[in-house]
Amino acid sequence: MTTAVDSAFLAQVVARAHQATGRGILYKLGKGGYDPAADYPGSSFLRLLPPGRVIGCDCSGFVAWCLGVSRDPGRRKDKLWPKWFETTNIWTDANGPRVRFDSVPLQQLRPGDLVVYPDHKDAAGNHREGHMAVVIDPVQHAIIDCSSSQSKKLHQAITVRDGGFFWRNIATLGVRWKR
Repeated sequence: MTTAVDSAFLAQVVARAHQATGRGILYKLGKGGYDPAADYPGSSFLRLLPPGRVIGCDCSGFVAWCLGVSRDPGRRKDKLWPKWFETTNIWTDANGPRVRFDSVPLQQLRPGDLVVYPDHKDAAGNHREGHMAVVIDPVQHAIIDCSSSQSKKLHQAITVRDGGFFWRNIATLGVRWKR
């Protein structure tokens, strides 16, 4: 059963996710989410860019920042789960040992929970990166995520959008961070 503290935390995750939308953050694989105290998930790279542009975030960096943790295990100093904060590691933990992530049935997700699917190979045998997002409306399948497709299309990697593709993917897990 989720406690009142969990509800407040989940609300904070959603608020942080919304805070990062519309900021001109572009997609960069393996970047962002190193500093949970940063104003935005990729803001540590701001000094390298022209004014008004923030680069350096991918989906797991964005989600780590929303949760208020570093994606880097060395910076997190988490002795229980000393793993890189990325899709396949999170999916594996929620699907097995559940050290830091609990699996939640998709129909029981709440705003602030996560949806994640692991790295995989497509039908042609090509490697595909996994993906994750923050759930903002589980009934309507609304998410906030950081994606390369939104970055290319809108020049805004972090957006609110329909996440129905997560609910249709049989490998997707609903996930809740265990603080």
